[in-house]
Amino acid sequence: MYDIITLEESDSIELTCDDPSLPSNIGNLAYRAAALLQSRFFFPGVRIELHKSIPSGAGLGGGSSDAAFVLRGLIKLFGLKPDASELTEIAAKIGSDVPFFLGTGQASIEGRGEIVKTVDLPVNYDIIIVKPPQSISTRDVYRQANLGLTRKSPIHLLSKKISLSRLLAMSGEFRNDLEEIVLSRFSDLVYLKRTLLGTGAFLSGMTGSGSCFFGLFVQGTRPCGHFENLEERGYSVFCCRPILLPPTLI
Repeated sequence: MYDIITLEESDSIELTCDDPSLPSNIGNLAYRAAALLQSRFFFPGVRIELHKSIPSGAGLGGGSSDAAFVLRGLIKLFGLKPDASELTEIAAKIGSDVPFFLGTGQASIEGRGEIVKTVDLPVNYDIIIVKPPQSISTRDVYRQANLGLTRKSPIHLLSKKISLSRLLAMSGEFRNDLEEIVLSRFSDLVYLKRTLLGTGAFLSGMTGSGSCFFGLFVQGTRPCGHFENLEERGYSVFCCRPILLPPTLI
């Protein structure tokens, strides 16, 4: 699952998007990324064409990944030379999730999102993502969150290389602290998690601040054909696989 971004040199920053519900100005994170990078490293302008496939309001980081890949593309297009700290600072100003997408796609995140530590996780599993008809505001969810200080958890073990068998053994330790908040408002979403686990997922949970739920499956066992009833009710089902990204600065 991915969006497609095309960048062309221009005399100003312009953005077109095939999703009319999204802004085409500074309110769009992709546009904001270009503007912030231009304010630090001069380039005349860029024409950004954005084709959306990642659902909005789904907790999938679509806007943040768009912003990060605009930064990636502009660095290549104009031969810019930011160092890692400068690029992370710019990315963090755009949004807390943006620095993550400048790395390999596997990371432990600390601080407000600006401290990104690469981890080594397996990629030999399949993913099903189910998007319900409703979208959820990240801001509204965080307003209801009362998480306090970060709690210690066994997830510090992710600092080591993890095999698929180890990931399966650890699957019961993973949680999303925002899930309880969302499920208290949208109790019907509990059904999604139960459905994914009931069809063989070894791990299921909510994506970010919602509204999607994902299931991780041992390769070759994902039951994509078992979700017709959800699609008939207006849900979208995506059968995906994990990938690794090339780091932005090499």
